[in-house]
Amino acid sequence: MTILLYGPDTYSRQCKLVQFREGVVKRNPDVVQGSFDLSEDGTLYTLHEFASVRGLFSQGKRIAVVRGALGFFGNEAFVRIVSRAAHDPDVLLLLQEDRDRKLDRKTESFCKKNDIQVQYFAKPTVATVRTRVQEHAVSIGVTIDSRALDFLIEARGQDIYALVSDIDKWSAVSTKIDVPFLSKTGEYAAGIGVFDFSQSVLYRKPLAERLSLFERVSSQGIDLYAAFNIIAKMTASKDLIDLLAAADLKIKKGLLDIQQAMLAVVID
Repeated sequence: MTILLYGPDTYSRQCKLVQFREGVVKRNPDVVQGSFDLSEDGTLYTLHEFASVRGLFSQGKRIAVVRGALGFFGNEAFVRIVSRAAHDPDVLLLLQEDRDRKLDRKTESFCKKNDIQVQYFAKPTVATVRTRVQEHAVSIGVTIDSRALDFLIEARGQDIYALVSDIDKWSAVSTKIDVPFLSKTGEYAAGIGVFDFSQSVLYRKPLAERLSLFERVSSQGIDLYAAFNIIAKMTASKDLIDLLAAADLKIKKGLLDIQQAMLAVVID
């Protein structure tokens, strides 16, 4: 059997890979496992031997995790490997691909012709990211509050793998992740200031609070363009969008610098 796992959701893709492997290992504790990167010279031959019942490896259940396979879909040797896996219940090929775009018709046709099962892992929604990260945190005994998670998603984007890696790293020193904790980390200390300031503008917090946070990020030399971009990306307010657009135009015309433009947005 051959299964192709690809798509931008690296975390879910890796979880599915582990699920397949653990399922086989549970049923067959003596399964032989191998990892192959076809971008490396000679690896295709090694994979061929691994998948062959007459190869260098003993017969029995075998799992091969293969990277870089898409570039070999037209290769005769690779086709023979896939064909053997399709007819040999002892061989499982798990093809892992870091590819965001969906397969083209030619590649889809190749998969169908050669009995390759395909699973695509689309970019997760923010809601999905929140759920998966919270679930992971709970599973390792870590509590992460909502505001801290909002900031991390803004900083990391919808990369679940990067987010859970951060949580795994921090779990060694704390079982509670909140904004005060993040503000003490070298990686995110400056970002917290930008995030807090951006949130104060987005949600139109009291003017005194907005000005206080503006003064803080300005005095710390933090990149105000980052805050400007966060606000522009996250706001759904037409008035705020118009205000940002006007400020951006004045910056481009040289009428205001970024600090003056942001101050105008803050006090409006």
